Amino acid sequence: MILRYAVLEDVPALRTVYAAAVHALAPPLYSAEQVRVWASFAEQDEFVAFIRDVDTLVAEVDGRPVGFCGIGADGHVASVYVLGRAAGQGVGTRMLSQALQDHPAPTSGRYFAEASLLSRPLFLKLGFVQIGIEHADRDGIAFERFLMQRPLDGSAQGAHTKIPHPRVSRADRSTRIPVVRLVSVGYASAPWNGRSAS
Repeated sequence: MILRYAVLEDVPALRTVYAAAVHALAPPLYSAEQVRVWASFAEQDEFVAFIRDVDTLVAEVDGRPVGFCGIGADGHVASVYVLGRAAGQGVGTRMLSQALQDHPAPTSGRYFAEASLLSRPLFLKLGFVQIGIEHADRDGIAFERFLMQRPLDGSAQGAHTKIPHPRVSRADRSTRIPVVRLVSVGYASAPWNGRSAS
């Protein structure tokens, strides 16, 4: 598995990963309407900002994206999505662990996320605790999300090498970022995270 930071050219492939992850993994826990509405976010214009406005790691296997994980400078974990065929193979754990390591001092003084039923176990595994429940509405469909938080002294599993990340403005991220090979793998699922019910 290779982890690297996303660039704008990745957005079409990440739209596919997002929708495919939701369609493959959410049906046992969510209604057909919830799955439809959740997956439809991949086609909305706001999806570009969902990827671009945070530091988004992309996991690749055999040159193809199988997952992505976004985290903001404030420590907000905006996304962790893994294709169904890659779920349970440690992709989500590896991405989230790396994202936390690459952001050791979030401006909020903590890490936080809105987790789905799918992603809640991943967050718990990596030292997050549930601090509440959020009821969100998206296109008239109700969703329940778990508010998760982890203090800075929490420990992500495994010691990893920091991935090189060019400090450029978001607008300048049109060039490919060097790929770094990582050897360890963890566990994941396909959560639905985001501040604006996305």
